[in-house]
Amino acid sequence: MIHHAAASFWKAYNALPAPVRSQADKKFALLKADPDRPSLRFKPIGRFWSARIGLR
Repeated sequence: MIHHAAASFWKAYNALPAPVRSQADKKFALLKADPDRPSLRFKPIGRFWSARIGLR
């Protein structure tokens, strides 16, 4: 699976606190290893996909 992110995503990602970016990086590694992993709660939202990073 190939993953793409818009420039606006990277702007928002870079604005996150370091601990949240670290969590996001760990979840992305899980996504690359197993896109069907239930803990990601990966789901379509319109033409994009969403994955849960933390509890909120």
